[in-house]
Amino acid sequence: MRPTWKGSISFGLVYIPIAVYPATREEKLSFRQLRKTDLSPIKYKKVAEADMKEVPATDIVKGFEYERGRYIVLNDEDFEKVRIESTHSIDITDFVDLGRVDPKFFYKPYFLEAQKGGEKAYALLHKALSGTGKIGIAKVVISNREYLAAVKPDGLFLVLELMHFAEERPQWKGLSAEEPAEHDRARWSDERDRLQIRRTDAWQQPVEKNEGESGPDDGQIKQAKDRDRIPMKLQRISFHYDSDQEQRRCAENHLPGSNHRRSELHVARF
Repeated sequence: MRPTWKGSISFGLVYIPIAVYPATREEKLSFRQLRKTDLSPIKYKKVAEADMKEVPATDIVKGFEYERGRYIVLNDEDFEKVRIESTHSIDITDFVDLGRVDPKFFYKPYFLEAQKGGEKAYALLHKALSGTGKIGIAKVVISNREYLAAVKPDGLFLVLELMHFAEERPQWKGLSAEEPAEHDRARWSDERDRLQIRRTDAWQQPVEKNEGESGPDDGQIKQAKDRDRIPMKLQRISFHYDSDQEQRRCAENHLPGSNHRRSELHVARF
C-alpha cells in the first residue's frame, strides 16, 4: 500500500517522521445514465438560468450568495490569498483523556507508520498514550484544508483520526424524546424484581447434551478454564418462577423460559 503522504508528528521539541496510510476504504456502486434505445451515455451541459443558453468554461466565475440573488464574485487571486500550504506536519497542541471527547467528533482514521530514525520516539509516544488513556489533539493540513485531528493508539500503531470542529456539530434542540409513563416504569421494575436469574458455572456442572445437539467438547472446556487466555465463559442461566401465575405473565410478555416452569439458556459471557 502506498502512503497518502509522508511527514512528521511534532510537539514541543519532539519530531517523529511518519508515513500516513488510509485506514478505511469506501466501496460503492456507480451507475451511468444511458439513452434507452442505444445505451448512449447521457451528458450534462452548463446553462445559465436567465436564458438557458450553454456557458463555456471561460465565462464561468465563482460567487458567494450573501442574499437571495445577490453575489460576491471571487477570482483565483482571492483564493490564493487564503490558501493554506501543507507542511505535512501533525502538530499536537494538547493531550486530553480519551473519555472526555465525544465519539461523534471522530470521523475518518489514518494509520501512522514510523519512518527511519523515528522508531524509538514513535514507540515511546505509543506507550505513553496507551498507559495514560490520553490522546493528542492536533492540527493538520490535508489538500490545502486545515483539520482538527486526534493521535491515539490502536493496537501496535498510532492512528490519526480527523475530527469535526465544534461548530460542525449541530445541536438538535428541536428533537423530543418521550419519557416512559410512570405505570410502565413500575411494571418493568416489578418484572425485573420477580424474574430471578441464577448463573451456574458450566465448567463446574457440565452442560448435558441431548442426542443430535452440539456443545463444547472436552478440549474447548479445558481451554476456556484458562481465563487469562480466553476471556469468555459459557454459562448456564436458569429461570425460576414463583408460581403458575408468574409463568403465565412471562409467557404473555415473551420473557425467556415462558414454556416451562424451569428452563435453561446457554450463553457466552465476555
